[in-house]
Amino acid sequence: MIHGAILVSGDGRVTQRLLDSVFFREIEQLKIVGMVGSAPQSQALNRARNLHIPTFVVDKKLFPNAASYGTAVLNKLKDIDTDFVVADSAAAVPACVYKHFANRLVNVKLSAVDRSMEILVYLADGKGGVARVLGEATAVLEEGDTQESFTARVYSMAEELVLDAVESYCNE
Repeated sequence: MIHGAILVSGDGRVTQRLLDSVFFREIEQLKIVGMVGSAPQSQALNRARNLHIPTFVVDKKLFPNAASYGTAVLNKLKDIDTDFVVADSAAAVPACVYKHFANRLVNVKLSAVDRSMEILVYLADGKGGVARVLGEATAVLEEGDTQESFTARVYSMAEELVLDAVESYCNE
């Protein structure tokens, strides 16, 4: 059994499908031991609470600098016996977490290119770079798209890529 944790910032939309799959036991080898965020009332933490997943807040405002905040996040992940981390965005991952969970942290990168959004899901190396690509896709802005419909499609594609990446990682 792999003990996974999710690092979130904001609404955690990229990890919603993963939460659902864990709740319905679609990935048998994975147990989510917690979700760690920096805002106590974030939508992502509320989603996890609704699914009875333990949530933890490491409030950035309580720390004098990024290094002490990162150490607190890393210590929380160690406290809950995390083997593997899924991050909903690069901004949510302190440098020391990348270092400790090198090749055991799935990250998502969204890059706007012309009239499209490139989605990359990867295992991060010790510095946050790409150690191994786990999935990629491109969402193209189509005629008739609104900002809302395009964003929804991007996040839906990212959710599926994250789910596939985590399932693949757990099956290795």
